[in-house]
Amino acid sequence: MNKIDFMLQLNNALHKAHVPQNEARDAVQFYAECVDERVEDGATEAEAIEELGSIDSIVESVVADLPKAARGIGRLDSGNKALKVILLVLTFPVWGSILVSLALVAAALIAVLWSLLAAAAALWIACITAGLAGIAALVHGMANSAGQAGALGFGIGIALSGLAVVLLPLMVCVCRWLAFATVWLSLWVSRPFMKASTYEKGSAFAARVKGGWPHVPRTLLVVGLVLLLLGAVVALAVLASCGFEPWTLAQAPSVNLFGQDVYLFHWEPDGTALFVGTLS
Repeated sequence: MNKIDFMLQLNNALHKAHVPQNEARDAVQFYAECVDERVEDGATEAEAIEELGSIDSIVESVVADLPKAARGIGRLDSGNKALKVILLVLTFPVWGSILVSLALVAAALIAVLWSLLAAAAALWIACITAGLAGIAALVHGMANSAGQAGALGFGIGIALSGLAVVLLPLMVCVCRWLAFATVWLSLWVSRPFMKASTYEKGSAFAARVKGGWPHVPRTLLVVGLVLLLLGAVVALAVLASCGFEPWTLAQAPSVNLFGQDVYLFHWEPDGTALFVGTLS
């Protein structure tokens, strides 16, 4: 069999298998180029075609790689095409609304997942930076005759930073699972319009995103645990000294930042706590 006969037979077989015209044309072109490459390497056209396998096996491979939606479109190329088009148009309010609903639900779920991811990341960053705020509160309190209030802020801030470090593996794991769920939902929605090979690559990528339990250096976890215990001990010691009524402690004055009076770990007489911020 020469290349021309091979291309004609392959094109006819793809048409009988209801492969859409564009996909069939691309497949024929691809396998024709494969034959040309083997001929350039010294093989005859017959030998190159034989190496590609039978026409049936090639058609099965092409059909298996087609998106489900493309397979349905391909069937319109055979039989009573006009009748099938009319049926598709008449039933569009049903299947169209279902597709749109599924896409909207998936989009809403993805938005919720990313919102949770952003909230978790913001909370973790806030806990990490609380240690710096606690150190600033201690220095500012000692400089303004409010050492106990500053020490309490220092203890709370350091404890929060230590807790964030200890929970780092869990935070990474949660981020991975949320990212995995996002990829999986995207694949689920686009599956009918996606080639099988593309879907498999997407699934493999999702598996890599999920991964396993992250490895965190033991030294880092020990440091986080030490900070957590140190901060908890300091905070509890100060609270015990004031009868667990921190608002009775001498409070440090505010710090003027960018024209705003900012307080660091401040307690009002009514018990209102303000870690870092301004009072209205």
